Amino acid sequence: MPTGGRLPIQDGIDVISVGTAFLRFLELAKALKIPVAVMTDNDGDAAAVEKKYTAYKGEAFVKICFDPRRRRRIADRQKARPSTTTRWNRKF
Repeated sequence: MPTGGRLPIQDGIDVISVGTAFLRFLELAKALKIPVAVMTDNDGDAAAVEKKYTAYKGEAFVKICFDPRRRRRIADRQKARPSTTTRWNRKF
């Protein structure tokens, strides 16, 4: 495990699944300046994802992560790819 065998919670990192309510969480994180990362799929339209998160682009403490490739439109498939795991770890 590239995390040294530690769980995120052991380093003060909370991992939550918020379904479709994550925009509200981003609003709170932005207002409170709490570091947050979102992993989402692109549903086959990466341009729509870019547009959806325009308000958070350039925010130092907000990272929006998705695979822009059309064939990788579902987040679960992104997580399953070994090469993607390395890229995700570098982002955080």
